Amino acid sequence: MSHARPGATAEASVGWRRRQISEREPREPSPGADHQRFFEFGQRDGRVRGAVAERALLHLEPRPKRRERRPCSASNSGYLQACRAVRVIFSDPCWSAVSAERGSLESSALLDQRHGPLSDIGSDHFPMTTKSQGWADLYAWQLDRSSRTPLSRQVYMQVRSAVLSGALRAGARVPSSRTMASRLGVARASVVSAYEQLLAEGYVESRRGSGTFISGEVVGLAMARRTAPRAIKRAAVPTSARDFPDFERSAVQGEARPFNTGRTLVDARTAETWRRLTHRAVRGLGPNDLGYTDPAGLAELRGNICDYLRAARAVRCEPDQIVITAGTQQAIDIAIRVLLAPGDEVWVEDPGYPLTHAQLLLAKVRPHAIPVDVQGLVVGAGRHTSPRARAIFVTPSHQFPTGVAMSMARRLELLAWARQNGAFIVEDDYTSEFRYSGPPLASLQGLDDSERVIYVGTLNKALFPGLRIGYAVVPRSLLPAFVGARYLIDRQPATLQQAVVSEFMQQGHFTAHIRRMRQLYREQRDALAETLTRGAAGRLDVALPDQGMHLVAYLGDGLSDIAIEAAAQRAGIVVRAISRFYHAARPRPGLILGFSGFPRQLIVPAAARLATLITNHSGN
Repeated sequence: MSHARPGATAEASVGWRRRQISEREPREPSPGADHQRFFEFGQRDGRVRGAVAERALLHLEPRPKRRERRPCSASNSGYLQACRAVRVIFSDPCWSAVSAERGSLESSALLDQRHGPLSDIGSDHFPMTTKSQGWADLYAWQLDRSSRTPLSRQVYMQVRSAVLSGALRAGARVPSSRTMASRLGVARASVVSAYEQLLAEGYVESRRGSGTFISGEVVGLAMARRTAPRAIKRAAVPTSARDFPDFERSAVQGEARPFNTGRTLVDARTAETWRRLTHRAVRGLGPNDLGYTDPAGLAELRGNICDYLRAARAVRCEPDQIVITAGTQQAIDIAIRVLLAPGDEVWVEDPGYPLTHAQLLLAKVRPHAIPVDVQGLVVGAGRHTSPRARAIFVTPSHQFPTGVAMSMARRLELLAWARQNGAFIVEDDYTSEFRYSGPPLASLQGLDDSERVIYVGTLNKALFPGLRIGYAVVPRSLLPAFVGARYLIDRQPATLQQAVVSEFMQQGHFTAHIRRMRQLYREQRDALAETLTRGAAGRLDVALPDQGMHLVAYLGDGLSDIAIEAAAQRAGIVVRAISRFYHAARPRPGLILGFSGFPRQLIVPAAARLATLITNHSGN
């Protein structure tokens, strides 16, 4: 009976086969023969190396339960075996001489289009490819040399504490004993002793050839213990914190149900151009991109935005009057900080944008709701309600949420009143880029001769919400204060995104994107309006907007928009009751439906379901 070392025969067999592989005669095998040879080799080598690995690890941990693998067809089983065999070979140090060929082999032989990519194979086939995030390298490992606790015990306690507290999660790689000893300035034997104790107690696990990792089993038990309910006396919430409302989040881009608002579509052409420009910007990173810059934004981007606003919106401005913000909301927040003091009176539209109203309340000012009719903000009502208002917040080109445009007579009347009373106007040019009948309307700011208008806009709606780039055109008298407030809030906008946007606009891609999206959104608007009108005739009055990214469908027969909103939510459709946006004026029940973020093939069936729901709705 042989008394050879366990696994020695297998290792010898593996070594013999490796020597034989390089001696094969080079030839051009057919795909079928190539797959068959890899299949046979993978079967033999996988069994042998698996046996060697299992014997080597038996003293560290029990044999894991064998995972279920997905069945593979006879046509590609040999190919999958070949993938496993090649991965095993390349993970071995003996094959380091051919590691440079790995990429080309995987791209040509293993990623055969007829059999699909390697991602079709379960992750358990390639355990050595898993990477750790390396958070343990950033952990504040330290020793107290004045303590009587032995150094090895201190190392043990630190790792144990990091595991139980959740500071290091399952799978995190622990620094090697040599690295830890060097970092702490102790003998390596002390660290090895601590690691052995942690391994014995199950806090860490050793992976042959990879290192030592936090054990998932112990971390799971620790998390369960921490999340167990306990009687904790929580700190009282300050009164100021209670002023922040729990804003509804129906505009979240990740909410893909129709007809959520605030969503955009990006076509393949824009996406590819954006990737290319982003890669170019990253490759060209320099000191100016990685350090502090002008809090007002990059000069190149401000110049491009200035050119765009002059041509498309008839805005009177110079590049140095433009301040880059994270979006319209931040621009309005800065305007409130600069213009108003607690107790000041302001005008807001009724109905109007709820976040602007909430910001004013948080700033401790007194917003007065001024009604909106078919010509926009009723200036006479504002003059009567609050004659001493310090500021007016309006959306004149496309009123939110009704969609009406302020008439020229009202614009001139508003500008005259602001000039006579020393008030400022904050013009929110909401979705001005998307006008479906004729060119976009001229801005209110372009009519202002006394520099009393702060014009704010955003590229987040024109491109995509995740961009987080907006702008404000600020009167020169307010410019130092506006830039100073921008600096105090978050120092400066991100330089890399600004560079990409600037190049996108400079090369003409922005204009082309707006032109394509305008046509696409018009088609989506028409499809939504037509389906609703046809399906709920007599119960819906659809107001077809000339501009913007949503429409309003007004309800008839005494229907409650709040009730319809709730019923639609249960049916998987997102609509917003317009009555929620009124403050003092009597609301007209209706539904706000966004159409910009959904393709036509999704809009039509969803609109048909909504029309049926409204038709069958029995009451308030």
